[in-house]
Amino acid sequence: MKPTEIRDENGLAAFLDTMDLRLKELGHRKGLAHFHQLLGEPHEDLTRLNTEFVDLLLTDENDRIVDYWKTGISDSRLNRRLKLFADTILSSRIGNDPELFEISHPIEQKIISFQPEMGGKIISRSEQGKILESEPDRSRRRTAYYAGKALDERIEFDVVRLFEKRNELAVKLGYPDYVALGLKLQEIDENELRELFEQVKTSTEDIWTQTCRRIVRDMGIDAIEPWDLSYYIHTVLKSPAPERFPKKDIIPTFKAELKKAGGDLEKLPIRVIERDIPYGGLCMTIEFGKDIRILANPRDGLQWYDAVFHEFGHAIHGSLLDTSSYIVAGGDPSFFWEGVAGMYERIVHEPSFLKGTFGLDDDQIDQIRHQTRLSRILWFRRIAVSCLLEWAVYRGETDPRGLLAELTKEYLGLSVPDDTGWAGNTLYTTHPLYSQNYLLMDVMALHTIEAIREKFGAYPGPDLFEFVNMYYVKPGGWIPWREKIRSATGKDLTADALGRYLSA
Repeated sequence: MKPTEIRDENGLAAFLDTMDLRLKELGHRKGLAHFHQLLGEPHEDLTRLNTEFVDLLLTDENDRIVDYWKTGISDSRLNRRLKLFADTILSSRIGNDPELFEISHPIEQKIISFQPEMGGKIISRSEQGKILESEPDRSRRRTAYYAGKALDERIEFDVVRLFEKRNELAVKLGYPDYVALGLKLQEIDENELRELFEQVKTSTEDIWTQTCRRIVRDMGIDAIEPWDLSYYIHTVLKSPAPERFPKKDIIPTFKAELKKAGGDLEKLPIRVIERDIPYGGLCMTIEFGKDIRILANPRDGLQWYDAVFHEFGHAIHGSLLDTSSYIVAGGDPSFFWEGVAGMYERIVHEPSFLKGTFGLDDDQIDQIRHQTRLSRILWFRRIAVSCLLEWAVYRGETDPRGLLAELTKEYLGLSVPDDTGWAGNTLYTTHPLYSQNYLLMDVMALHTIEAIREKFGAYPGPDLFEFVNMYYVKPGGWIPWREKIRSATGKDLTADALGRYLSA
């Protein structure tokens, strides 16, 4: 049945214009509320905001409009807007469900307010991470590890309820489970992901096996424990001291590198706030094109240049989108945003950057590149564990801890203690079905960087900023992500470049 108030495509465009304005206003308020919540400051009530989203999007009339106009539109841009509006509605049926929000919001508050304790003393998350990376006393690293795992006990029951509720809603919408719906909304194929996990595991098997043997030998231990891995990579492996990469220089260094790449950070609406948050860094788009804020929790060390460069990549993305449609501006899948951020992040590990910025010699650069590759291999294997565990719990796994132990043995080659929790992975609550995006980030970034090197002769270089903006950022969701990558690189996205990097 044709919606009476929309007579033609002009009427449909006017309707979507109205939705754009209302969603933009709500999105701005929600972004501010989340920002102030993370800082522990007064903020607008998120429950009320969630209700306003539900009242705006989840109506019978919206369903009728989408159903009637989903075929036969002659204007391709209007057709794209309607498609992304339909996706927004579908996503909101779970993301803004009131009952689900009543479960997820208190968990998120517990995550934000959680403070690790060691020996009865509260420590910051930054201190906890530093202990796991650099403390020679193995027993103290073990204590720091368990200080973080204490969060699991506080939230595990509610996280299970959260998974069950998401599943229940997905089934009501006609999907076998939440995994099927969530990956569909992100335009990701589960089988392709499983193949990617296997490719990472297979292509790095030799180097990871050798690394595990070296950890046991170099540290003089009988078996690797979870609290040994970061310490080995960041402290036992020979590399320049973290003090060579002071945190006070991270932002000035990024400004200088962006200028070399053809951009000017001073002209972008980005500001950085340093706080002890549950993440190394977090980019918050308060308003596309106008107000982008980065929350960061850095320390000395090259990995913190990596993390903050990544968040600046997100911030540039949010700053330069085509904002003629709010719905379309955010229309790219999450992994695509990570891929854009990854192209700025990977500047940090280029020999030209390490030599020119920090004056490192060839031996030191080789040490860093070896350390980085091992960190990446460990991270990617952990991502596979995280994803496969998350999917299994959505599909009825009754012993998540047991499955975590099995997957950790398979992908990392080590045992985890029987009391190791699983629910404290904050992404499971705040960003469900998200972990794989950090692997896909490098798939997309490396694929594109190879094309940039072929086209311009170097990465990074003076054409990087404009190239990324022209092909990936400014179009927003007007062009589907596969087409954007094909146009930019001349070929479809594959993991071949990642394979070359991992096996080099």
